[in-house]
Amino acid sequence: MKNYSVLPMLGLLVGLSGCDRLSLQDSSKVRIQFPSAQSLASKAEAFATSGGTTPDGRPIPTGFTGSAPINCYLVTVTGPEEALRRNTCARDDNSAPARNVGPWTGGVPAGGELTMEVPSGDSREFLVIGFYAPDGQCKDFKSAGFGDGLSRPYVLGSKAGMKLRAGETTVVDIPITYDSEKWFDSCRGPDFPEDGPSNPGASIPTRITSSKDWFPANTYVLGACTSVGVFLSDDQNRHGVLPTDTQFSLSLNGTQVGIYQSYDECHQMLGTSPTSTIAAGQNFKDVVFRAPDTPGPLEISITNVSSAVVLQTQTKTYQIVDSGLKGVELQGARSILPDLCYPFKLTRRYIDAGNSPDNAMSPGVVTLAPGAGLSVYSTSDCSGAAQTSITIPSYTSSTAVWVKSTGTAGQNSITLSGASFVSLTQNIYRGGGTNTPSKLELRGHSDGPTRDFCYNSPFEAILVNDQHTAVLAPSPLEIQFTSSSAEYFSDSACSYPVSSVSLAAGQYSVPFFLKARTPQALTLGVSSSLTQAGSYTINVRGPFANGSENVFVSGFNGVCAKSMMGSFCWGNPSGGRLGYPVSTQQNIPKHIAPAGTDWSYVKMGYDFSCGMSHAGEVKCWGMNTKGQLGDGTTSLHDLPAPVTGGDYFINLSVANSSACAITTMGVLKCWGDNISGNLGDGTTVFKTSPITIDAGVTYNQISAGSSHTCGITNTGQLKCWGTNTYGKLGTGNVTNYNTPTAIDVGTTYSIVSVGSMHTCAVTTSGVLKCWGGADFGALGNGVTSGSVTTPTVIDSGTSYSQISAGEQMTCGVTTMGTIKCWGLNTNGRLGVGTLTSAVSLPTQVNMPAEALPASVISTGSGTTCAISNGGKLWCWGEGQEGELGVNNPIDSSTPQPLIY
Repeated sequence: MKNYSVLPMLGLLVGLSGCDRLSLQDSSKVRIQFPSAQSLASKAEAFATSGGTTPDGRPIPTGFTGSAPINCYLVTVTGPEEALRRNTCARDDNSAPARNVGPWTGGVPAGGELTMEVPSGDSREFLVIGFYAPDGQCKDFKSAGFGDGLSRPYVLGSKAGMKLRAGETTVVDIPITYDSEKWFDSCRGPDFPEDGPSNPGASIPTRITSSKDWFPANTYVLGACTSVGVFLSDDQNRHGVLPTDTQFSLSLNGTQVGIYQSYDECHQMLGTSPTSTIAAGQNFKDVVFRAPDTPGPLEISITNVSSAVVLQTQTKTYQIVDSGLKGVELQGARSILPDLCYPFKLTRRYIDAGNSPDNAMSPGVVTLAPGAGLSVYSTSDCSGAAQTSITIPSYTSSTAVWVKSTGTAGQNSITLSGASFVSLTQNIYRGGGTNTPSKLELRGHSDGPTRDFCYNSPFEAILVNDQHTAVLAPSPLEIQFTSSSAEYFSDSACSYPVSSVSLAAGQYSVPFFLKARTPQALTLGVSSSLTQAGSYTINVRGPFANGSENVFVSGFNGVCAKSMMGSFCWGNPSGGRLGYPVSTQQNIPKHIAPAGTDWSYVKMGYDFSCGMSHAGEVKCWGMNTKGQLGDGTTSLHDLPAPVTGGDYFINLSVANSSACAITTMGVLKCWGDNISGNLGDGTTVFKTSPITIDAGVTYNQISAGSSHTCGITNTGQLKCWGTNTYGKLGTGNVTNYNTPTAIDVGTTYSIVSVGSMHTCAVTTSGVLKCWGGADFGALGNGVTSGSVTTPTVIDSGTSYSQISAGEQMTCGVTTMGTIKCWGLNTNGRLGVGTLTSAVSLPTQVNMPAEALPASVISTGSGTTCAISNGGKLWCWGEGQEGELGVNNPIDSSTPQPLIY
């Protein structure tokens, strides 16, 4: 027989006036008043139970009076709309039907009052929930389980069929009773936090704190770029969200530090911000900073908090250790069910930037110190004695172990140490629910894969229950990959592609590896025939995330650059110059590695490319109608073909349909189109193989253009040859020269760059000189027409270290590291932030202050790129053919960082 107690009416005042509706035009504000404890005690009927506890240890209420009275209340509302049925409350043993509910508010004591916003409309039902809390410490019931000595929640009363109209006022009485059979265990849905420490929920945050639960747990490497997780939570450690942004600062050992926007900016030592932000509706922020250079304790404090609510701040102590030490990680599920035996791995790793596994020649003895309720076993059924130490065998990095927990939901910890290892403490959570598969989840590094490269750190597909706790597969389960924006593999070398992976019976996770094909945010997906699908969004790094070594802008709508990941080109694919089998425009950098060559750099002409290997070999590919590939033929090549002669080179310059290079002995050789006498051999006949130019003279720098060429000898003498339109050879006249001709005799030069109609060079003392056509201000001498036939000083008083002449425009880097550009400004190619048609004097480019000083500049037919402080690559100007590499074919008058 059910025992119950009848209570007085509960009053709801609904549909308050519009001025009190928080500007919600289609909602009603509801105020709920709960009976006082005295009222409850005076009107309660006799109740026949003495309380006790449930099988899972929760107290059973003694009615509205007695030793464990129902003393806390909350209210939820339902309706026919999906938004009002988005959560599900149920019993773990499914002994009663689940109930769908909508918005939820409460956790107030008897006699208390609360308000809630409810969408206006018909068929609204209010549900009153009650529970017992020791000492009347009511809490917001928004967790997957119920803890801290609270009873189960009980349904006390309801009122259905209500019509809510904004602006109308109605008083409704709801009779409430206590029925010991009307209980449930937990709720799940958008308004409830997911099980485990890292998932956002809807608890009202009361504090802001930090955590680091990835390897090395709670530990940092001195001086390294690293991060800490900052999150919002309530006093039960349940993560929650706020409707507005939460801004904060970070202090290390009492000193506020700068915060980087990403690991990339930290590695490149770009500027920092004094604050970071947890966005509205989010509960977590990964905050990137540079660890101190001194080993020892590290106190991390969250300070200067600006938020919609008053948040308690917490200081946590971590440790800083030297790079190269070793530690042990317990790899496995973050949240497990009690009394089940879960497979884990103990893995020894180096504590460094890559946290690489340690396959030591000697065995590694690991001392285990688990907290209460957590045990580690060496047997797959968790039989026998729990282990206090485990040995990782010689020549291996890992060994299998099994973990078992007991008790109620909550956090547990385990400390892993040993004679060869730094002591590390990590957390394992005891989750809720049953061992019944519900869905798949994905886990792995959210920030790390580089686009188009094999990422040898595994991702995992994890089988979980409806409370997001890992469960053991009852039988083998085939898991399909649903995202086509990545390739999937079964091995860390990405040698064996797969379209699915199999989860073995008795296991809860299966690893896989991938190559990401899309830049930046990539959502991975998995599915199976027996569970809900899962997804996980990761940040795919661009190949220039850690900076660029060099950059070369083509005179014909393309760019090539070198990073630690290799050489990349992008833009117009004319003639196959981007490498086989690329035949379409590339808006983001494309890896250039035909025939497996590791290039020192690659440069593009109009319809071909040439690369110089680290060994000094020059190979070319693409069209070959004028012998521009230098292989002795006029046949095109999809793959790199070595130029004839067997020479090794130190300098290479690529023009429209020709190229020149300097051998390791200083000999200048050129090949390809020669219609303008630009090869310098005294003829205008194209050459299919490299021929020696200016025999007996040694060179150290060469710049080849579409119709003229200039070089600098080992003595610093500048020489030019080819077509002399506008006097661009600098000879003082407009006569063409088919052989190298000395320019500005008596002045020694270090750098020369030829443009389409002009030439610029820097003397060994840093003086910039330009000559040739002055249209659009290309010379930088203050005029926008005419010509200058001899080298003329530009930007007097400023010392230059780099110069690059392009199509009727020029850019240079001063010895102070600033970038200046001048000349034609169509498409914003000067980077000065405007589209003024021409700029006739050197003008500073709008580079962010933290990006300076710059070190490299290169410009071409309308696009300019530079390498700034820390190696970061920036491009601006014409981008309609993908030249900016920003995944969006647009022009830009301000420098854009290459993040793709």
